Amino acid sequence: MRAFHHIPQCFNEDIYDANMSIIRRRWPDIYVLLTNCEDIEHVEIDVSYSVPTLVVDGIHLSSVFDPVREAELQASLITKDSEKVWVYGIGTGALPRQLLAGKITHLFAVIISPAVSRHVLGFFDQTDWLSDSRLTLLSATSDQNVHFPFCVVPSELFLASDSSSRLRDNIYLELQTPHIKAQHANKRFFLEEKIFTQSEFIRSDGDVAELFGTAKGDIFIVAGAGPTLDEHFDWLSRNRKKVRIVSVDAAYNSLSKNEIFPDVVVAIDDHDSLHELFDQCDLLKATHIPLVYFPQVTRSLLSIWPGPRKTAYTMSPLHEKIKKEIPKGNLYTSGSVIHTAVDLAVKMGAGTIIFLGADFCYPGGKSHSRGSTHSRKVDLEKKSSHWVLNGKGERVATSTNLRGYLRDLENYIETVPEVTFYNASKKGALIAGTKYLEELHELT
Repeated sequence: MRAFHHIPQCFNEDIYDANMSIIRRRWPDIYVLLTNCEDIEHVEIDVSYSVPTLVVDGIHLSSVFDPVREAELQASLITKDSEKVWVYGIGTGALPRQLLAGKITHLFAVIISPAVSRHVLGFFDQTDWLSDSRLTLLSATSDQNVHFPFCVVPSELFLASDSSSRLRDNIYLELQTPHIKAQHANKRFFLEEKIFTQSEFIRSDGDVAELFGTAKGDIFIVAGAGPTLDEHFDWLSRNRKKVRIVSVDAAYNSLSKNEIFPDVVVAIDDHDSLHELFDQCDLLKATHIPLVYFPQVTRSLLSIWPGPRKTAYTMSPLHEKIKKEIPKGNLYTSGSVIHTAVDLAVKMGAGTIIFLGADFCYPGGKSHSRGSTHSRKVDLEKKSSHWVLNGKGERVATSTNLRGYLRDLENYIETVPEVTFYNASKKGALIAGTKYLEELHELT
């Protein structure tokens, strides 16, 4: 068994003071953050295995068998010629120590759970790597973006503080990207075949670019199918003539049941059952509403849509072949139809976009608006390990997919500073870059 730094079996004031004195001298803002952060109720030291480790809320911060080897595996993700490296979370100190044992010239260590880190500093001697001149200690609140090359202490992603939740999710997105790309690559041949068999629709249907620039400066509603959509039908009915509505496919049924008909409906998924979202709708009232769709959208939906259809592509390799053969406009997505609906509104010329039902979580234990075919109750206990902050600063259960969609939307919003974004409900996820509807005093 390789040597590991001294770990006491209880919080040690001398070790804590030695660690904190270095931090106070080198990074006084981090010192203030650590001393003022909230405490953690469930913290213990596990000494029942080869190497003691800290356990927070039932999560072991590091391996109880070989934390050094664990750190070596994480550090191996960094190429040997890397000079500047980022590490997210400090764990029990093994990973930053391992990284500094190499030839890097600068290590940026980001604290993503101040309360956890403060306890670590009272159990583990960190003075060696904290004193290294190549180290810069940072807090997650100072920068929510992920920098490269990076590695991470996985356990701390589960223990991230509220203020670190956006950074946590951006890290998850980056870690998942290779797997998502591999999944898409596996489906690509099947989807390309599907697109080819539906090419008669694409040839005969309109081009989404025909809508671009047609509503410059207008106020747009982007209607998602989240549970809070139900709270805004009266408001939307009163203001219907003042706004344009872009609805995601799953929200159309809820809107139409309340006699609210959008200006555009957007569909992007390849699910064969997509048409079921409209089975309970009176589509005779949709004869004037364009359906904007990606080429892989199922034929069964395209066949029943009574209004005009307009094809859109993405920048994905999936659409390269059909785009060359039948050129049409592009829209953005990163997995969610709401991304595409927002990008369409922006390209149509929106000056203001208001989100209704864009929840990215399960407020009240509900998955969707009452009128949506997908609506169901959610077991919040099973979802408790995945959460986002809502507009009230509360943790609300969500899923890994919804968290990822939220962060991609936030990153998109940063790219269009000319558009003002509002969120209608504080019960759904806090969306960075948006104001709340009550701040929009009047629709003009």
